[in-house]
Parts: sequence; C-alpha cells; structure tokens
Amino acid sequence: MRVLPVLAALGAALALTAVLSIGSCGKSGLAKAYQAYEARVEPMLDRELPTWKRIATLLNEQSDEETANFERFAAAVRNEGLPFYDGFRADAEALDPAEPGLASAHAELVAYAKARYEFVHLIADSLDVLKKGETTRVRDLKDVALRVAMEAYGATLASPSDPPDTRFSELIVLATEFQSSCLEPLSEGRITGADVKERLESRVLPKIKALRATKFGEDEGSRLLREAIAAADEFFRAIIDDLPRMEAGARLRESTGRLVDEGDTRLKKFREALAAVRRQL
Repeated sequence: MRVLPVLAALGAALALTAVLSIGSCGKSGLAKAYQAYEARVEPMLDRELPTWKRIATLLNEQSDEETANFERFAAAVRNEGLPFYDGFRADAEALDPAEPGLASAHAELVAYAKARYEFVHLIADSLDVLKKGETTRVRDLKDVALRVAMEAYGATLASPSDPPDTRFSELIVLATEFQSSCLEPLSEGRITGADVKERLESRVLPKIKALRATKFGEDEGSRLLREAIAAADEFFRAIIDDLPRMEAGARLRESTGRLVDEGDTRLKKFREALAAVRRQL
C-alpha cells in the first residue's frame, strides 16, 4: 500500500534534482555568446548611425543650389567618412562570435559594414563628378536662359488660349521629346552619352537650325521667338559639352543607390537574424 507514495516521492526528488541541475549549469553557450556579442555590436551601430546620417545629408544637399556646400561635403567624406568606415568594417569583421548559432547574423553584419564602406569609398573616389564643373555651370546657365526666353515669348500672347507661332510649338515638342527620350533614359543608365550626342547632332540641332533659318517679323513677339530658338540652340550645345559628366553622374547614382539598398537590406537581415537567435534562448 505504500508503493505509490514512495514512487511519488521519488518522482518529486528527481524533478527537484533536474531543476537544481539546470540552475547550476547557468546560461547556455549560445545565450552567453549572444549576450557578449550584442553588448559589443549595439554600441558600434549606435556610433555609426550619426556618421551615416551626416554623410547622406550632405550628399543630398549637393543637388540643391541653396544648400550645396561642396567643400564642407568633401571634407566630411575624407576626414570623417573614410576613417570611420575603414574602422567600422574592420571592427565588424573582427567581431566574429565564434558561435555557430550567431554565424548567420554576423555574416549579415559584415555584409552591411562592407556596403557602407564601399559607398563612402565610391563617393570619395567620385568627388570630381559630384563637384559642379565649368561645363555643368554653363549648361545650367543656358537652361535658365532658355526658360526665361520661352516665358518671355509666352507673355506676348494675349491669353493662354491664343495660338502661339507654330515654330514655338515645334520648339516645345522638341524639348519635351528630348527630355523623355534622352535625358531621362541617360539619368537612369538606359542609354549612353554617345547615344544622346548622336540624337542631338543628327536630329535636334538640325531642326533648331532650320527654325533659325526661317523669316521673322520686326514685332516684339517675333524678336522674342527668335531669341528663344537661339537660346535653345545654345542650351543643346551646352548639353553636348557636359555629357561626359552627366553620364558619369548617372553611373554614380546607380552605383550609390545599389549600395545604399544593399546596406539597408543587410542591416534588416542582421536584425532579423538576431531576433531569431533570441527566440532560441
């Protein structure tokens, strides 16, 4: 009759022994490695974020005449970005946790550091492309002059419904088609600078030349139309001079965009891999 109580007591003793055994073993090897790894990784990432934001903000400012300060940007890339990301990548690689359970997360961290490192080095090697040179300055001035000339002619029309001179309409169509068939594809890397130059020299400039050869009256509207067509000729020729830099800029945008996306993706995967490890603990 005392068999069941004895077995129950024995079972309780075994259960207590198991609990004490777990407590005496402490944390698992993965848990210890995770804790040590996270304690080193998070401060490193916290230090990286402000540097990344500063470089990215200064880069974005270069596309705005009002905020662009190339000298400040170049100095930040050379004096802050390069040394920081050289060290950041080296630190990430040296942080090997030597724990199989953290290998996937660490691989993503190393890939993230590599993407940011390559981004900053690409920017540093391309500062001459990012700096607005003389050909770009001239192109921008000719662009403004064309817009002003076209607006000046448009202002001579009595009302928006008044039909403009057909030559002005041709000029608008020419500029619009050039934007969609040349400038946009060039900026996206779908055509080359040589393709744009061929289009300008074989189609656009001959049409502009033909428009300039037509007869104009002596009235104000005719004078302004003639000036608008002349301004278009100067603008398109300025584009030819600036094509090498425009093409280099398009390639740089594609490469930097790819590296930014790569870094963002790797950081996300790193966070996800760490979360997966936490769920195992």
